[in-house]
Amino acid sequence: MCSTASFECELRSADVEKLRSALQRLIDDKQDDVRIYGFCDACAAKVEMLGLAQRHMSRAYVVI
Repeated sequence: MCSTASFECELRSADVEKLRSALQRLIDDKQDDVRIYGFCDACAAKVEMLGLAQRHMSRAYVVI
């Protein structure tokens, strides 16, 4: 059985690098699956959401 969790963030390039570095230290290479997708503004505007999905409101901070 597979258990998954997903997270979505809007980050500046510098923050993506900090997150990538932190995740590399935390993940188990033999078990974890982490993917980072970059979207340009035009692509992000085309994201389709179904069901309860909503566009996240921008905040000054994010707690994960």
